Amino acid sequence: IYDYDKDEKILAHLDDWGEFLLSMQETNKKSQRYGAFSYSYFLNSKEKEQRYVSGTSALSIFTLLRLYEITGEERYLESAKIAGNWLISMQREDGVINPYVKYNGEKWIYGEKLSLLYNGQCLSALSKLYQAAKEEKYYNSARKIADLFAKKYEEAGRNYVVGEYRAKNPISNTWLVMSLMDFYKAAGGDYYKDIVFELSSQIISNQFKDLEDLMNYGRIDGAYSTSGNGWISEVMTDTYSFCLNQGRADCEKYKITALNIMRWIIARTYAEENSSSLPNPERAEGGAFWNREFKYIRTDSVCHALNGYTRIMKYLNEGVVLSVF
Repeated sequence: IYDYDKDEKILAHLDDWGEFLLSMQETNKKSQRYGAFSYSYFLNSKEKEQRYVSGTSALSIFTLLRLYEITGEERYLESAKIAGNWLISMQREDGVINPYVKYNGEKWIYGEKLSLLYNGQCLSALSKLYQAAKEEKYYNSARKIADLFAKKYEEAGRNYVVGEYRAKNPISNTWLVMSLMDFYKAAGGDYYKDIVFELSSQIISNQFKDLEDLMNYGRIDGAYSTSGNGWISEVMTDTYSFCLNQGRADCEKYKITALNIMRWIIARTYAEENSSSLPNPERAEGGAFWNREFKYIRTDSVCHALNGYTRIMKYLNEGVVLSVF
């Protein structure tokens, strides 16, 4: 939002947000979790959960680097670097970054399954960190994940890749697109770029386009929530921008896909007209509900919707985005 309208009120809160984020990081240099971010914070006990998820630290790196870019404060970059170092310590020889480590009351337990979601987040984070810090170790770690994804993509017949947590789905594969795009921007490599556009084309080919089916029109098959579809919209807008930058001729399809997803999310967003039956209608207004069956609001749904809006707006002309008649 700040990038879009330069709202100074946002800058006024950056230090508070940054302080909370930094408070969630393990800072004991003797700990094997040094640099990792705790998964959650319990408001009642005011304690951090003794569970450290690789995806949490990766996404925290996104925010830390953005804070560093805006404020120029070195503490954010240093925090991102030690988080990146922890991610590297969680990486296996085959390139997989283990999904988590948690304390079960007696000992620390490490997860070992391949999460496409978390490894995609880690690849993007390490690629961004390599660009910011210019340290080869972040590139080397990122390259292992990029090559792992490429191998999995080839083994799947250059089609949707499947991890060990979820069945075949477009959301996890959109993380492959995003992370390989970030890796290409940081390090180059036409092979990775080709996968970005091939896999993006497969994902958008599964969008519902039947105007007689307004419950699904705009949604991506295999993604049922506003959160998942919002995320796909974010990435497809970035793919559209990347496509234009590469001088390709088939870019418009990514923009159209993203726009139709956002229309689908607008129709699932609470406003004064459709929130009166809720316990707290005023609190719900502006929130995107989860899906047609569960109509509660989740923070990630709102975040992905807002990211989708702010990404696509600069590519739109004045006119009607959604018409209800």
